[in-house]
Amino acid sequence: MADTVTLLDALTKEKYIKGNELKNMMFKGDPFLQVIKVTNDFTGDLCKHPVIVGGTNKRSATYASAEANTGGVQSTAFHLTRVKDYVLMELDREASLALPNDMAAFKKSFEVEMDTGLQKLRNSISQSIMSAGNGVVGQISTDSTVASDTITLADTNDIVAFEVGDVIQLYTALTGGTVRSSGDTAEVTAVDYDLGTLSFAGNLTDEIAAAVAGDYIAMRGDYGNKITGVGAWLPSSAPSATSFFGVDRSTNPTRLGGIRVDGTGLSVVEAINRATVRVNRLGGSPDYLFVNHSVYEDIMNTLDASRHVYTDDKNGVIGFNYLYAKGIASDVKIVAHRYVPSNTGFLVQADTWNLRTLGGFPDVHRDDGTIWRLRDASDTLQARASVYGNVGCSAPGWNARITFA
Repeated sequence: MADTVTLLDALTKEKYIKGNELKNMMFKGDPFLQVIKVTNDFTGDLCKHPVIVGGTNKRSATYASAEANTGGVQSTAFHLTRVKDYVLMELDREASLALPNDMAAFKKSFEVEMDTGLQKLRNSISQSIMSAGNGVVGQISTDSTVASDTITLADTNDIVAFEVGDVIQLYTALTGGTVRSSGDTAEVTAVDYDLGTLSFAGNLTDEIAAAVAGDYIAMRGDYGNKITGVGAWLPSSAPSATSFFGVDRSTNPTRLGGIRVDGTGLSVVEAINRATVRVNRLGGSPDYLFVNHSVYEDIMNTLDASRHVYTDDKNGVIGFNYLYAKGIASDVKIVAHRYVPSNTGFLVQADTWNLRTLGGFPDVHRDDGTIWRLRDASDTLQARASVYGNVGCSAPGWNARITFA
């Protein structure tokens, strides 16, 4: 719904204490997007993303045998498809006119609506880039009572994907599932980031009658429609013959689907060492390891404090803290990322990843140069922004997924 005069009260001049600044506590700053290539070149229906899997087979210690061997360079191409993500920013027109006769306050109301809306879109992209593209942002714990107004997430670390006002739907499976109650929705009224709980206005089953503990949660309209992120390019198990952007990855599950390292029984540092060695053995030079904050804390407590470094602000982009570990070929920067799955690490070679978009990241819609426009049959001003694109990896085999104990 559009912001009303009441909701905008905090933005008016009378509600400010001079010298104070309105703080935006929304999550922001995605270190993964700061280190990979983001390009605005996704034209056409598909984006061809070639990968060299192997060299020519015409090699031998004798010429006759080399001549007799068949086959040239082994290559394939992922054909990326675009997905879409939208955000709409709305202001009640009366509310905007009711602001004090102060251009700064008037401008601030629009800026806050726009800034928070764009950040909501960036958070959505950031979350999906670390996921498998299924749109799922959490799962109801099997211990939860759905006939109540509060549920707990199966993985409480997933709580960072939620905010008050989010509208959710429930599904029977992580992928390929059926939507519960013909797509009925529930609106989140409270979020506890410490306990990993979501609350609703009434019992969850009052809004989604068929809700079951263990159901998977997606924001309305997201299920199966999100960016195919790192979690899909580097799956937790070897990829099957199921087509992935037109490629059967089972023919070479490592070079086409990344390396999987089971860290069970190993310390976090031992698991990282094993992964860097395995990636280097296959020719990669990983330079970043992305983990969630729980794993990062374990690593921080294990490594010497002197390995804590801060990156400088570069080109106006906020830097981020990282730990570093000695890799076999190069140092690996260990970075906390709130959307990496629990007990998981994505060891990546940054220059093999690319977010390809169309129209900009994000693309703020303009109509004859105007961003804000009056909606038809409504006394509401609206602005829109979107992201059209997807993530590609040019050398999956130079990247690894680590499962920590």
